Amino acid sequence: ARLCKAGVYQAIKEILEQGKWKAARTQAVLTANTSAPSFGWDYAYNLPVDHLRMVTFNEVDSYDVEQELFERQSGILLTDEDEVSIVYIRDLTIATNDVNQMGPLLTRCCVLNLAGKISIPLTNGSRAAKEGLMNEMEGVLRKAKAANSGESFQPAIDPASGSRWIPARY
Repeated sequence: ARLCKAGVYQAIKEILEQGKWKAARTQAVLTANTSAPSFGWDYAYNLPVDHLRMVTFNEVDSYDVEQELFERQSGILLTDEDEVSIVYIRDLTIATNDVNQMGPLLTRCCVLNLAGKISIPLTNGSRAAKEGLMNEMEGVLRKAKAANSGESFQPAIDPASGSRWIPARY
């Protein structure tokens, strides 16, 4: 019980950071700090206390850009943008009942991650048990990500309507 209590929140956070989980996704419009950064960026914004991972920054996927739009430093977001709206993965361990919003596959991933963390002390150093649990967790994580990706609707796009690739062929 002591091992579980010590590792449960870290195990959940590690899994939450590995995906764009809809159960942990939320939005925020940030307000600029009164003092600007010393150098490198024009504006500083306080990130929400439950912020774990950025999903979108001003409606742009934070991992789908060629140049750096922002930098995160100790709970502060630094950027050159004068207005900031974000979608982020929040830490479900901060509020007591938020972990109940996770689906069964996501919950199972967290349980397997925790089990892997505590397996070595419980099995007197058996690495085989940990490896088995981690392999099972990876399989469940893939299933959870697939289920998570199917929980939203994206309209069909006419490939010829705005594609740069079609005219490039000619």
